[in-house]
Amino acid sequence: MTPDETAAEVERLIRAEKFDEAWRALEPSLSHARTSRKVAWALLELQKKHPGPPSVGATLREMLEWTDETIVYHTSECLLAPIDGRHTDDEYGDDDPSFAVIPAMQRAVAILESAGKRDENLGYFWQLLGSAYRYAGPEYDRVAERAYRAAIAIEDRSAWRFDLGLLYKNRGRWLEGVDLYRRILDEGNASEAVLWNVGICATGAGQGEVACDAWTRAGFAVTLEEGLPRSSPAAVGARSNSEGGKSARVRSKGSRKRCRTSAPSTLSKKRPPWSVRNAFEPEAPTRPGTARADERPPS
Repeated sequence: MTPDETAAEVERLIRAEKFDEAWRALEPSLSHARTSRKVAWALLELQKKHPGPPSVGATLREMLEWTDETIVYHTSECLLAPIDGRHTDDEYGDDDPSFAVIPAMQRAVAILESAGKRDENLGYFWQLLGSAYRYAGPEYDRVAERAYRAAIAIEDRSAWRFDLGLLYKNRGRWLEGVDLYRRILDEGNASEAVLWNVGICATGAGQGEVACDAWTRAGFAVTLEEGLPRSSPAAVGARSNSEGGKSARVRSKGSRKRCRTSAPSTLSKKRPPWSVRNAFEPEAPTRPGTARADERPPS
């Protein structure tokens, strides 16, 4: 099979949801993902729908050298997906995917900026670059915040402010996090993810009543208790309990109270339902690349 024929076969298998077969069909042509647009898109669609083995990461890193910014964007998404939601204390080495994505996204943003493309697509690039900086560690916090704010300046999307809030939450910037997430709530975006993060940031900020109110609105069983032992703000947050849920304790300002909730253990890792992640879902028509329908695999 030629690379183009392989890509067509892989797309057929994806539509049939035969993902393992699709990976086997694609494997002989992986070396063409850097030069064949059709193979590259087939790989990206398959990786997003059914991630392949870790060895695929090497091919994805090579694809960051594409001169097509749209391919670079979606390749970056695929590389960052495995570390999305990791704990801020997790250790990672010099081969972390964020360090590979950052220079590629910097180049893509610079090209789009120089071409004068100040539209929503550029906002997506700035947002993803901000997330790559956030994953790379605290030393990148300043440029991460700048990147998120550059995206928001292009279009004030709740999803992008949500990600900026993750930076505040991850770094213990509790008051900024509470303020940002409560403003998102005031706009009517009362998803579980937003309410949960209000509670976490309010916990760190010592706002027990605010945390309890947010978690109650999310439908969790919540109690506000007296007598919280003193602890470091950075150590306050969600903790696993014996029932597989999560509990949180907080000392509210002016009193020693704590808010406890039994939120599901997976909640803090859930993406907000309005956060666009999959390039190939029909409900995301404005993602980068949608203007190139002829170059993308079918939905």
